[in-house]
Amino acid sequence: MRKALEQYLANEGNDILRDAEGIAELDRGESVDLDDVLQKARAIVDAAEHRHRRAG
Repeated sequence: MRKALEQYLANEGNDILRDAEGIAELDRGESVDLDDVLQKARAIVDAAEHRHRRAG
């Protein structure tokens, strides 16, 4: 039982650390607005579709 608990905590501990690191990044303003990312992705796709149509 102890081994199972240690393994569980090791796995969950990594998840908690990643979450804490992500929250700290947000607190420091180290984030990107999702709408900006989606807008840039849409522009890339639109340009690729336009090139594809021109190429025939």
